Formats: sequence, C-alpha cells, structure tokens
Amino acid sequence: MTKRHADPAGALAGKLGGWRAGLLYRARKEQNPLIQRLAHEHKESLLELLNG
Repeated sequence: MTKRHADPAGALAGKLGGWRAGLLYRARKEQNPLIQRLAHEHKESLLELLNG
C-alpha cells in the first residue's frame, strides 16, 4: 500500500535549489492549497521550467 505524498510542494522543492526551492518552501509553509495542487499535478513541467 503506497501512501500519496502529503506535501507535493515540499517534495518538489527538494529537487530544486536556491531561490526556486525557497519559493516553494515559503508557499508550503503558508499551507497554500493552490501551490500544493499545482506541484502535485504539474511536477515534471514545473521542474523543467524552474530548472531551465
């Protein structure tokens, strides 16, 4: 039984560095549901965009 990651923005921030990770960590800290949903649904696209 696999448990879905409860903190997609935190998981995404862990793969990023610098200001990009800071941005996601701040959004996560504020419990921003929009950021969490976007991080979950568009993880690969956001990684490409933010790391590009």
